[in-house]
Amino acid sequence: MKILRTFLWVIGVVAVVALLLYIRKPSTQGGGNAPASAGKAGSPPKPQAMRVSGYVVKNTSLANKIKVVGTILANEEIQLRSEVSGRIIKLNFSEGAVVTKGQLLLKMNDSDLQAQLKKVKSQNKLAQDNEKRLKLLLQKEGISQADYEIAVNQLNVSEAEIEALTAQIEKTEIRAPFTGIIGLRQISEGAYITPQTNIAMLQDASQVKIEFSVPERYVAQVRTGSNITFNVENSAEKYTAVVYAVEPKIDLNTRNLTLRARCNNAGKQLFAGGFAEIEITLNQNEQAYLLPSEAIIPQLKGKAVYVVRNGVAKLQPVKTGTRLDKDVQILEGVQLGDTIATSGMLQLRPDSPVVITKVSQ
Repeated sequence: MKILRTFLWVIGVVAVVALLLYIRKPSTQGGGNAPASAGKAGSPPKPQAMRVSGYVVKNTSLANKIKVVGTILANEEIQLRSEVSGRIIKLNFSEGAVVTKGQLLLKMNDSDLQAQLKKVKSQNKLAQDNEKRLKLLLQKEGISQADYEIAVNQLNVSEAEIEALTAQIEKTEIRAPFTGIIGLRQISEGAYITPQTNIAMLQDASQVKIEFSVPERYVAQVRTGSNITFNVENSAEKYTAVVYAVEPKIDLNTRNLTLRARCNNAGKQLFAGGFAEIEITLNQNEQAYLLPSEAIIPQLKGKAVYVVRNGVAKLQPVKTGTRLDKDVQILEGVQLGDTIATSGMLQLRPDSPVVITKVSQ
């Protein structure tokens, strides 16, 4: 029994020694290769290239525009009122109707004035006959020059009275000063009106005026003859107008310059008093550099982009200009043909290796 245990112990020791020799054998084979392998295992891993999208810088047409707001005005507009007081005996227009220049719109009672005019005309006829008779007598030296001049004066007075009464009678009539559309009337036939009574609004809507203001720094770029485009609320249609008048003075409070443009309104789609959103093209740049806004990186002292050169992202400071809906103009910092990273802005670091997976132009 003792011999058996000794035999098993010897076998176990031999097995352990054989196992140790087996384990050490691979590490000792190959001589000088073992230290080289250890050196490779200890070196830092090479950074993996990031996959990003890119944009190639090219010349793009850029219109430098500003947007302002304005008001639509009628080409001509007046509030109809009477010069004198009186009772209306005739209304000669319908609400919303087109009237022509010189058309009689309203007539007031003038019977007393007509009676006075008839009386003065009768006196004028007598004064004319008396002047003719005395003129003949003067030629025959039958009267003095003073007597004849009295007769002439009486004739002149009667004629002046006729002119005054005729002018008063004309004031009892209201005629259209220009062709246009009558608005809603505020009076009725038979009503007594005064010079303070609003009768109706008359507008010439064949054309409309667009009144707007621009900041002082754009004064030299917007002048008579400049074109503007505008749209009105609840309409997608774009209208074109031409600046025809400029206020000669800048407003001291707002530092803005007021202008007016004229637009054809043959379709009667534009209404006075409406709100207009105006776009003015100041100049056209055919060689502008535009980058997608997502490529721009804000910094403490400006903005920058990542320019990809030879598979490496280089952080490049840039100077920006006009900002559009989706793009930003670059004034300085990039060149024609540069590839700009447009994705992965948060993960990218200067001199990071990158792979451009998608390029847009």
